Amino acid sequence: MINKTLLIQFSMKVILSSVSLMNVCHAEATTNGRGVYLGLFGGGGSLSNTSIEQTGISFGKDGKANTNVAAQGTSGNTGASIGGAHVGYEFDGWNLGGKESGWALNPAAEIEGYYLGSNPSAYAVNPLATFKHDFSIQMPIDAGVFLVNTIFSFKTPYTNNITPYFGGGIGGATLSVSGSSSEQLTPAETGLNHFNTNPNASGSAFAASAKAGLRAEVYNHFSLFAEYRYLFINSSSYSFGNTNGASQGYPNHNVTTPWNVNLGSQYYNMAVAGFEYSF
Repeated sequence: MINKTLLIQFSMKVILSSVSLMNVCHAEATTNGRGVYLGLFGGGGSLSNTSIEQTGISFGKDGKANTNVAAQGTSGNTGASIGGAHVGYEFDGWNLGGKESGWALNPAAEIEGYYLGSNPSAYAVNPLATFKHDFSIQMPIDAGVFLVNTIFSFKTPYTNNITPYFGGGIGGATLSVSGSSSEQLTPAETGLNHFNTNPNASGSAFAASAKAGLRAEVYNHFSLFAEYRYLFINSSSYSFGNTNGASQGYPNHNVTTPWNVNLGSQYYNMAVAGFEYSF
């Protein structure tokens, strides 16, 4: 009888402990927002194929236009780097599936700005002339991206320290191209940058972004996060200097107009990590 009593008592303790543990693991999620938070981040990724078109006119010795250039090409995937900061405000949220479900959703409004670097290049073929005026184009881009985001964070019944989130935003990008080059390959003009009188230009474009990640609170008010980002930057145009052949060993090179370059829409896939502090 004593053994049965002890067994029953032990079994009840196990059951009560299990129920208690389940209650802890599925505790009611708090809907309180973090309020103001500040974050710093960095990372890298790739720029997908982007169209590049160079247009201009070459003049003969008589001063008349003799060649129209509209060289078109597509860059391959190229690396990209990112680094910046954001500031936001997370609001109180809502319980999902009732207060006892342990699930909650918190919205946040966020402003962010970051540096984005890439270097698209292309072999551009001129369809207006057979085997004439094809170019190798290099476009080193330093961009500043500014976005207004909406973020949604999930609180789960499984942990209070790790929070999945997703969001997106719209804004704009200022793009600066420094030290660009365009070398004619057919017929070859080795070493002659056709943008040599001014290889620098700038532009601006609409930008939109989506992101998803995980945030882990490692200390009071201090969190680390890792996320995937997709960034779209609309097409943009740039105007570079005309060609001065004499300055680079081609004294008889034809006079040209300034060169215009149209850069197609840019699509970035990036991995980002950083930290946040909530006040």
